[in-house]
Amino acid sequence: MRIITLVICLAVSVHVTAQTKPIQKTKIGDIATSTTDLKDTAVVHNALKMLTRIGETSVKIRWALESPAGWKSCNHYGFCVARYTVMRDSLWLEHPERVVLASPYKAKPLAEWETLARQDNYAAIMAQTLYGANMQIEISDNNPLTQIVNESQDLQQGYTLSLLAADMSFEAAKMAAWGYEDQTAKRNERYLYRIISLAPSGKVHIDSAFTVVSMQDFKPLPVPSKPDVLFGDSLAVVGFNYFLLKDTYIAFHIERSEDGGKTFKQLTTTPVTGMSEKNGQENFQFFYSDKLSNNSSEYSYRIKGVNSFSEIGPVSEAVKGKGISCISAVPHITSCSINDKGFAEIEWEFDVTNQEAVSGFELNHSSINEGPYKVLQKDLSPSQRKLTVKNPHASNYYTITAIGKNGQRHTSPKRFLQLVDSIPPAAPNLLSALVDSSGHVRVEWKANVEDDLLGYKVFRSNNLIEESYIVTDTIIFNTLFEEQLDGSMINRTIYYYIKALDKHFNESVFSIAAEAKRPDITPPTSPVFTNYAVTEKGVHLQWARCEDSDVSSHSVLRKEIKSDAVWQIVSQFKDTTSHLTDKTAEKGSSYWYAVIAKDQSGLESIPVQPLRISLPDNPSDLKFTSFRAITDLDKSSTELQWTTDQTDIARFELYKGAGEEPVTLWKIVDGKQHSIKDIIRPDLSYEYMIRMVLINGSVGKFYTLKL
Repeated sequence: MRIITLVICLAVSVHVTAQTKPIQKTKIGDIATSTTDLKDTAVVHNALKMLTRIGETSVKIRWALESPAGWKSCNHYGFCVARYTVMRDSLWLEHPERVVLASPYKAKPLAEWETLARQDNYAAIMAQTLYGANMQIEISDNNPLTQIVNESQDLQQGYTLSLLAADMSFEAAKMAAWGYEDQTAKRNERYLYRIISLAPSGKVHIDSAFTVVSMQDFKPLPVPSKPDVLFGDSLAVVGFNYFLLKDTYIAFHIERSEDGGKTFKQLTTTPVTGMSEKNGQENFQFFYSDKLSNNSSEYSYRIKGVNSFSEIGPVSEAVKGKGISCISAVPHITSCSINDKGFAEIEWEFDVTNQEAVSGFELNHSSINEGPYKVLQKDLSPSQRKLTVKNPHASNYYTITAIGKNGQRHTSPKRFLQLVDSIPPAAPNLLSALVDSSGHVRVEWKANVEDDLLGYKVFRSNNLIEESYIVTDTIIFNTLFEEQLDGSMINRTIYYYIKALDKHFNESVFSIAAEAKRPDITPPTSPVFTNYAVTEKGVHLQWARCEDSDVSSHSVLRKEIKSDAVWQIVSQFKDTTSHLTDKTAEKGSSYWYAVIAKDQSGLESIPVQPLRISLPDNPSDLKFTSFRAITDLDKSSTELQWTTDQTDIARFELYKGAGEEPVTLWKIVDGKQHSIKDIIRPDLSYEYMIRMVLINGSVGKFYTLKL
């Protein structure tokens, strides 16, 4: 069980929360002891927690309570420290030998604290928590613990600070009766130590605690690994993650050497520890900043751990380094021009106060703004502020970089310099433009040979008459362009053009157009049936043709209505025919009919819903006994009436034509219906046709009525 409360976290917490009741400093010998009466109003259950450390010649014990109430009571009544010898010379004792090491074991009187308190600030804190606000210890004003001591007023603060002081000073823990060192322990014996609270159980119930130890279990304190040291400008930051040592060390001291590691001086009066409140390994990371007197001397740093018994472990391996002189200024190019010889003259400025920190300058160059920038001239003197560049490019981007003696680099903003040029490059030689079946275009051309060539632009048009338009607004730097055409484009042929650009953005004229023919992947429009009739001659079919420009033929297909039937071509037309009488259809059979179109690329239209037709054994047998019209001109209406002796009728199909309009399907009514009304005009002639369709699919012949 770890008893420690982090030093710096508590120091900050107490300093912030205890901002009342300022305390006047008084010597410890000049005041009287003050004890606060216990006023327990309820039984509080507490548990003692123990921590042990086996030394070479003694056993050290520390303990603590879980609540301030129990801590306050035990400070008043004290403890009994008992030892039981349970083994000697590797043999278990039949009756353990009990020895009371201390009872009652209570805090030392106030007068005995003065000597230790003057030497140990944590002892002063412990005394303050035990003897209240009237007891003050003289400690230096510049000590970071002064404010903590002066402001620890209430019970919770006293309890918390006592844990801090006990963790950081084992001598203070012993003086306060929260720690004990048994110097009579022997190496050939094993002991059980028991700590018993002497507080009345009726007021505060405190469970005792025990631990079993053997002197033979002694282990020396481990050596910490070397710390991480980050050197900056006149600064060194020492960091260390003691996660693997968290069960051994609670804090660390930092040591520094300025003579190559021969002698070290401890930098920390108060040991440092982690301040993070996160759970996990990050909670055990600490950092310590050390101000360096200069950046030229070499410094060495090492650390050593402190455990909960104020024992200091061995030192770590040292880490050496020097401070880093940083550049705080950035160079700026003040002038960039072309002289009468055609050379580029570049001037820059740099803060002279930073000149000692740089080893020199470098001139960087790129032909484009984005870079990459290459070093054009290097090893320029720290005092140099001007140079000349022979044979500059058509387009130039320059930067100046200051190189620090520590490797630090500060680069100026870019400065652009362009030569005057109004001559455009030659038109590119376009080689090919190919389109695959998926609409992917690949355009290639021959590279231009101009030295100042920047890139190319790609244009496209749907024909040779219209003006071309740019395909992409970005410059292409190679000689290949690819794109995916939109599937909705209807043009079979498209044209591509290329323009070349130089670095002054002079554009060439258009290249010769390259024709790209798109593969035909669009099937023709589907033709549809517009009418049909079953006559004594066969099945008469009419359809609306596909009017696509590349259609090559229409085919009428037929398939019997059965599971193993296949489609067969009834007839194929390469002209404008749009009707057919299928004389090969057998009476009493049922068929599916479909019509498809095919284009010049061999693509076929998608068949629409096929037409189902059933032929009666004899269509003339499906007769109407009457089919008449009763017309009422006053109401501009007529009623069609029909009768038949057929009983298994599925539906009646009625067709109508008015004036010059062709006769088309008008109404489909239920097989039980025998009349229907229609609105007519007196100035038009009408033609009505009717036929019956049986439940088995047989279709009768048409009966016609004209008005």
